[in-house]
Amino acid sequence: MVRALGLVNRLDGVDLCILARGGGSRDDLAVFNREAVCRALAAVRVPTISAIGHETDVSFTDLVADVRAATPSAAAELAVPDGDALRAGVHALGLRLAQALDRGTRLGRERLARTADRLEYLLQQRLEAPRRDLGRLAAQLDALSPLKVLERGYGVASDAEGRVLRRVADFPPGLPFTLRVADGLVAARAEGAS
Repeated sequence: MVRALGLVNRLDGVDLCILARGGGSRDDLAVFNREAVCRALAAVRVPTISAIGHETDVSFTDLVADVRAATPSAAAELAVPDGDALRAGVHALGLRLAQALDRGTRLGRERLARTADRLEYLLQQRLEAPRRDLGRLAAQLDALSPLKVLERGYGVASDAEGRVLRRVADFPPGLPFTLRVADGLVAARAEGAS
């Protein structure tokens, strides 16, 4: 028994060690109360289940093992989970995972929407100042436009070559010129300066 328990640690791929024996007399079960067997069971590195005798029988190996099973069949049931219960557990975990993912993506969408709103507001603010400045500059430029000056009652005189006549000396008597006013051109002739 001690040698067999010592082999467990040398085997690859062992997940569990079950030490089991069906019912019998006290003498038949005495080996499971020996110190050497108990020490060998305690040295096993994988989880252990002890299932010695019947439900009423208790041995020292039952006290040393990680889990005590009342019978060898109960040990097998402990070692292999119920398939329906396992499927139900996996299903419940799947539902919890789906709910957590949904909650996480919903929170992400909400944060993204809030961020988009803030970005839109900041962009509007960033564009509004240049828009106001552009409007103000356009109004100033419009006020300085020569056409606007003409609308206020002024005129621009030019000779036959299109040169602007600015001074009295530019208007010798008899000079034909054109006078541009707000709504068109007027043909004119200089008669003399005053």
